[in-house]
Amino acid sequence: VADRPALSDEWTTVFDFIEPDYHELLQALVAAGHTAAPEVGDALIDEQGQVLAEAELAWEEYKTAVFLEDQAEDQEVFSTSGWRTFQIADEEGVVAYLAQAT
Repeated sequence: VADRPALSDEWTTVFDFIEPDYHELLQALVAAGHTAAPEVGDALIDEQGQVLAEAELAWEEYKTAVFLEDQAEDQEVFSTSGWRTFQIADEEGVVAYLAQAT
């Protein structure tokens, strides 16, 4: 994308793996100066190694995860496990929370 600032390899990978429909959130995070790229498709795993839930994007160091509209059950599992969770459409909320968390 031509209007995107220079990105780290980690951010470039995130843009490559995320559907273009969701690039607005990523662009807002980059524009806000958030340097830590999220993990894409991060899973919450129990002590036995079983996947409990998956997030579209996650920052483990901030226990923050972002979910697609159809991931309500996964979002609830992350939330009850102590994570701060957002819907991908809540661009302002994600950017504001990560700005104060970093």
